[in-house]
Amino acid sequence: MNSGVVLVVLIAGVLVSLRGLGITPYAVLSGSMAPTYPVGSLILVQKEKAQDFQVDDPVTFVLDQSLTVVTHRIVEIDRDKQSFITRGDANNVNDGTPVYFENVIGKPIAVLPFLGYVMRWVSSPAGMIIVLGVVVFLIGSLVIDGILEHKKKENLKHEKA
Repeated sequence: MNSGVVLVVLIAGVLVSLRGLGITPYAVLSGSMAPTYPVGSLILVQKEKAQDFQVDDPVTFVLDQSLTVVTHRIVEIDRDKQSFITRGDANNVNDGTPVYFENVIGKPIAVLPFLGYVMRWVSSPAGMIIVLGVVVFLIGSLVIDGILEHKKKENLKHEKA
């Protein structure tokens, strides 16, 4: 089997497996959590109940109605109001609005430098078209190789007969 196809299948399998385990990848787009999560990194976020977080934990949450996803550190917890006050590690002031428990996605469990750039590119329209084209090309190559190999075996059978 073509090594490119194996790589694509392997990456797809890992991503599907991670999602099955409640882990979602996100690209880091700003420097607010540097150096913990550098711009361009990929963070893997594990689903976790908001009630299980503590002060100083990083938390990934939905910020607003446009569904912007942010990862910042918890600096204060108000269990009565079911909310957190957060701040980016590189920021000097707390975030302006509280994070309500219902907006929590989970906790970052791993950071993979530079892979966020790759994920964002692959998620773009041009990236999707190119990746799809490569996959189609690789599958087509396998099919053609199989047909040629079959014809080669058939020719050898006829020559021996």
